[in-house]
Amino acid sequence: MGNRRCRPTRPGILTGLFPANLSGHDRGCKRKMISWLKLDINILDDAKIKIIRSHPDGNAIIVLWIGLLCLAMKSQRPGIIEISNALPYTLDDVSHLFNIDKKTCELGLMLFQKYKMVDLCEDGTIEIINFSKHQKLEEIKHKQELTRQRVERYRAR
Repeated sequence: MGNRRCRPTRPGILTGLFPANLSGHDRGCKRKMISWLKLDINILDDAKIKIIRSHPDGNAIIVLWIGLLCLAMKSQRPGIIEISNALPYTLDDVSHLFNIDKKTCELGLMLFQKYKMVDLCEDGTIEIINFSKHQKLEEIKHKQELTRQRVERYRAR
């Protein structure tokens, strides 16, 4: 069938699961964005996740966690949850963004902090602990650079 890629049958179902800019194409962005997130297939078996899911609105809190991971990857400083550089999301912002009750978001952030999944800074910034390590961002950047060099050599021929 040639060089066809699988596409979701309904728009939005698999959005964000496929790498977009690892090819070295910038598409006008100042920073090469990675439009996917590493998520362990055993996430629901993780002890912290099981404990969190046992709380009231536990499933909504897990949606909050995955949403925060997505925001952390979109950030100008990966791992830091902020709208723009040095402008953190407020609790209200996060609540509205993910359509989750403010009290549930507050409980979720408290639990994430308790289980050392996030750091809540004094200025309101949320930082995902060990984000770069778990997402292997350095490895991805290295592969991007190797691809860029390979393409540059190919084009020079």
